[in-house]
Formats: sequence, C-alpha cells, structure tokens
Amino acid sequence: MNNVLLMRPDDSEFMIPDDWSGLNAKGITYEQDNRVTESFLPFKSFYCSPVCTTVELISQNNCFAMGIRYLLEKKRDLRLNHFKAFSHKCETKPDVLIMTGCTVADTYSIFSRIVEENIMKTMTPIVIITGHHSEDLCSLASKLGGVKIISPTEKITKIENAINDAFNSKPKKIRFLTDILSPQQIETMKMVAQGRSVNEISAAMNISIKTVYAHKVRAINKLGIKKKVYEALFYKALIQFN
Repeated sequence: MNNVLLMRPDDSEFMIPDDWSGLNAKGITYEQDNRVTESFLPFKSFYCSPVCTTVELISQNNCFAMGIRYLLEKKRDLRLNHFKAFSHKCETKPDVLIMTGCTVADTYSIFSRIVEENIMKTMTPIVIITGHHSEDLCSLASKLGGVKIISPTEKITKIENAINDAFNSKPKKIRFLTDILSPQQIETMKMVAQGRSVNEISAAMNISIKTVYAHKVRAINKLGIKKKVYEALFYKALIQFN
C-alpha cells in the first residue's frame, strides 16, 4: 500500500510518506464559477476554479465540511468560492479531492467512478477523512489508484498534513482494474456483480463451473478483499461504473 496513509483514532500509524512538505498556495486568487450541475448523490461540494489549483470537497456532513473549508480558507489562505453539486462525471479534473463524512459504500462508488473516468490517465490526489478503517477498503483503494485515509478524530495538524501532502504529491498513473485482473477475471466479477449465477456465467463464458470459481477467488485475492461485506460493496461499485 505504497500510496496509502492509514491513521487510527489511537494515533497509531501504519505508513507515513517520506516526502511530506508544506502547502505552498498562499496568495492564489480564484475565479468565480456559478454553474450548477445535477446531483446524482446526496453530496454537497465546495469547488474552486483557481489559476493553478483546483480543490473539490465532497461531504455528507455539513458541519465537518465547513470545518475543512475553514481550514483551507483561514489556515492556508485558500478561498473556495464555488458551491456546487457533485455530478456523475467530473467536468473538471480537480488537483486535489477531499472526501469527508462518506459511508464505506459511497467511498467505493465515488472513488471507483473517478478512477475509471479520469481521461487524464493520472491519479488525482485524494484525501478521505472517515471513521471507517477497514483494511480491505484501504487495500482496494490503494490498488485502484492511491489515496490518503485519515480519521476525523485525529489532531487537526495531522489532517492538515494529509491535505498538504495531497497538494504537493506528484501525479500518479492510474491503476485500472485491467492492470490488476485478467480479462476473464474482470468479466467474471462483472457478471457476479449483475447477480448472475455460477451456471449462467459458465454458459456465457463457455467455461467450466470450476473455472468460474477459480476466476472469482483469484480476483478477490488480487484485490485483497477478505470480508464478504466489502466484496459486496466492490460488486456494487462495478455495476455503477460499468
């Protein structure tokens, strides 16, 4: 999990990036953009259109979102002046995406969709501030692209550091599912996500039932998913961005 920062409420740290540096964005001015797009999920986001940096904040928790906005505006002199809804496809590729107050299922859905639809082929640095710390979720997120996941109960300086690192991180190449799974494994997972039985998958792919099971097990192992609930959430994400 080279690109993942995992922090727990007890302050234990699984991995810390080597090259953290301060956020150098003081004095940047932003252009006002009053466009509003149709929302497909109950998220509100603060979105700014700056000359050289674009930040998008997605949150279900308005209180916490306002706190992060205050942190960016007052602590770092970043003025976010555009309020919009998060649309199905990102119209503009943000330089940094901050997600707060999202459920595990919504995190899978949003993150997977952004990764699959990013036409720039480079990973947008993402900071996920969440109380969910499933190793399955973190492992899958890492393999799909690379994020920083931090608890909202952490000290504000650690949240600042995570955001700072996102601003200063170099673009990373996206790892699509095709980089991790074979075509047969992806097709098997898609059919499972659609609710098709093993017999139906076997007939559709013209392979034995034993091979269907083998494709599924190998795909789950490659993605590092251990718990059934997260396996189900991954299937849900597959349906949504395919």
